[in-house]
Amino acid sequence: MRPRFSSGALVDRERGAAALPRKPADRAWRLALLALLLGTFLSRLPFLSTVPFNGDSVHYLLAMEAFDPAQARPHPPGYPLYVLSGKAARLVVGDPHQALVLLSVLASVVAVWGVVRLGAVMGSPAVGLWAGVLLAVNPMFWLHGELALPYAIEAAGAVLVALAAWESYTRPRARAAVWLALAVAVAGGFRPTVLTLLAPVFLFGLLRLGWRDRALALGVTGLAVLTWLVPLVVLSGGVGTYLELVLRQGEIAGGKTALLSGAVDGWVENLRLFLTTLLAAIHLVLLVALVALVRRRPRRISARAVMLWLWVAPAALTFALVHFGQIGYILLVVPPLLLLSLFAVAGAWPDVVASRRPAPVLVTCVIVSLVLSWAGLARLQDNEAAWRMIRTELATRPPAETLVLARVSEGGSFQTAVWVLRDYRVVGLAGSESAARGALYEAQGGEWSYRVDRQVIACRVVPLDGAERVAVLDDLLVGWVPDLTGWESIALPGGEPLLLRDVPPGATVVDLSRGTIAVVAGDASGC
Repeated sequence: MRPRFSSGALVDRERGAAALPRKPADRAWRLALLALLLGTFLSRLPFLSTVPFNGDSVHYLLAMEAFDPAQARPHPPGYPLYVLSGKAARLVVGDPHQALVLLSVLASVVAVWGVVRLGAVMGSPAVGLWAGVLLAVNPMFWLHGELALPYAIEAAGAVLVALAAWESYTRPRARAAVWLALAVAVAGGFRPTVLTLLAPVFLFGLLRLGWRDRALALGVTGLAVLTWLVPLVVLSGGVGTYLELVLRQGEIAGGKTALLSGAVDGWVENLRLFLTTLLAAIHLVLLVALVALVRRRPRRISARAVMLWLWVAPAALTFALVHFGQIGYILLVVPPLLLLSLFAVAGAWPDVVASRRPAPVLVTCVIVSLVLSWAGLARLQDNEAAWRMIRTELATRPPAETLVLARVSEGGSFQTAVWVLRDYRVVGLAGSESAARGALYEAQGGEWSYRVDRQVIACRVVPLDGAERVAVLDDLLVGWVPDLTGWESIALPGGEPLLLRDVPPGATVVDLSRGTIAVVAGDASGC
């Protein structure tokens, strides 16, 4: 039975079937699209990151050296096509970090193209072009187009899946079914969570296919997924080990933030992060869309709105109720929300979108995005400058003479230090004002002891092992130093300090047993 919702202007009301997608042929429109894609690419080049933005980025970089999800190289569920593509890109640019950044830049261009195309075939060329512009300058999208992280790629993959699903719905045939299947399977290989979060969009694409074509789509999807899933499971140690790793990762993530887990404080903080990130990503566009909906509320929900909400709802509910680990997650829902907003605006004020003269309200949205993007890129540049200064300050002595203490937590510097300061011995410290403080991880040469037994914190003594200098990173850890006398404090770009001190004569350990960082004589034989 065919769905009974209307697809607006794209539905032939007499036949009850979707009409063919519109093919924008206007030469000026094509030139505008080319300029937008070129502008997206060129605008990323001045701000490319040179150091990992967070711990997950380090996981991917280490995975390019040795793929092992059991050692968080990368963390489960694994990202096989992302790591493999990074290795391929490294053959071109040489540096592994720049290879992953290159993937993000290219994915940004693909995502913008896909949104323009989707907006054009769902509504009009003008809607598509405005959606592409707003995505290109979106603060979250622009920031992650500069980073060695997979979120711009996830956005591009989601857009391509949605484009394939709409093609399959509006022009149901075997070729569309295969295109949809491959889009879903490849997107899942880059980021496996896509397989569940975009499953409703995939199923929407199957609605108007015949049973043979549905079976074809499901079969091709299954076979294509197995091409990357089987090697992933084998490299993880087998089916049992892989499932254990995935479940453990789920507990680590959702156990602290999921509403049903009972972690109310964690869930409230998770929800706050999701909502504030969403507002930063959509900002004035959301307000304009709400005003448009109040002005002209649609009488019936269209097929395109159904598909776009099927794109948004599963991810938004998961992020709000279970886990929103990083701001990059928001890129999965930004493209459909921009399209929904522009369709609302086009319905309320057709001339605002269709006019060849730039509409002031949309231009204002672009300006707000640019301002927010500039602020985010400025923070990124501060982070880059801070790590350059850290490396310069530490380079005054051989790496073997310095012990680096860094914070282990979201937003902490430990994992970034694992990569940036890989010649140094880096010890990760865990704890807060209300929890015991102690050493949890230790790394050198890109390898670390991946210990998850929290009882090791009870030792709370770090042997110096001959180090003649101690460096302390992160604001929180600096607060653990009770007396700054004898420590050199260096102000880093962005405001965080770097503490350095020579080891006092006779000192053998860094003692955390009193909840402070003290370089003293002691015994670490039992740790």
